[in-house]
Amino acid sequence: MGKTNLLDAIYYLSMGKSAFAASDRMVVCHGQDFFRMEALLGIDEEFKQIIFKVQPPRIKEILIDQVKLTKIGDLVGKFPSVMIAPSDVQQLLEGSEPRRNFLNNMLVQTNADYLASLLLYTNLLKERNALLKDFQERKYLDDTLLDVLSERMIAPANYIHQQREACVRELIPLFQAYYEKLSQSKEKAGLDYDSMLASKAFEQWMKEYRDRDKLLGRTGAGVHKDDLLFSMNGYPLKDFASQGQLKSFVLSLKLAQYTWIAQSKSVHPILLLDDIFDKLDADRVRELLSMVSGAEFGQVFISDTGPHRVGDLLLENGIAHKIFHVQDGSLTEFRLSE
Repeated sequence: MGKTNLLDAIYYLSMGKSAFAASDRMVVCHGQDFFRMEALLGIDEEFKQIIFKVQPPRIKEILIDQVKLTKIGDLVGKFPSVMIAPSDVQQLLEGSEPRRNFLNNMLVQTNADYLASLLLYTNLLKERNALLKDFQERKYLDDTLLDVLSERMIAPANYIHQQREACVRELIPLFQAYYEKLSQSKEKAGLDYDSMLASKAFEQWMKEYRDRDKLLGRTGAGVHKDDLLFSMNGYPLKDFASQGQLKSFVLSLKLAQYTWIAQSKSVHPILLLDDIFDKLDADRVRELLSMVSGAEFGQVFISDTGPHRVGDLLLENGIAHKIFHVQDGSLTEFRLSE
């Protein structure tokens, strides 16, 4: 009906990209070749008009209070937000890339130097991989260019590793505190940062992997291989946790992400909860709503399949709120008495 689209639109206004679609082509309505979004977006009572005009793949124009931004990086971090969705559980458990993206999402919203380093490293990595792949096909390699690319990657790689390491160190106690609340201290959840740069310098890895990289046609060492390790009572989370524990784990992780960003920027990010209550028992729903309605949280947008599960609890706890009914992409305010 459009509930997820609404929350994703808010996320897009904050991050300049969809939380769910890999490309802007997947965001445009069927039969159209462009989209436009406009909103008054406010963080801690400071509101600004933001407009997006997007025609994939050529045009993405962003205006804040009628001033055109020159790049996406000028937007990221101005209106921080955190999205929590049902797909988070599968994504964060299945692959290392979503776990790296989880860290990147936090850091790019709080540190412009991190965003610049990440973009530089990613572009140099693409160039290096293209060079290695070309070598496989042509059996010729410009060793000097390979060395230049490897050397240029050192500084951004070291900075990315340093920032991720510090971030996870600060994130762990926040995450564990949230998990204890949601699980009522029944289990001990664990979180660790796994990086090749913890044991050897980036340049040493480049030397050791040089021949292997030439053989395989890709860069095998670096911060693009970083990961987060999840555990439950000392065992790998994926293998030993129940469905309820998995959901509580990921919820705690995302709430910790929110709190870390809030503390880092001294603002209240926008929290977007997309249809996450379906497989939570009543006690966990009540505990979660109690947490996100506290003073440490700002604007919270919740989507659900019916008005009463969440609405009744909000009324019961005296939490100020508005409920809107979404049908065929249209919103109308809804009162529980209806």
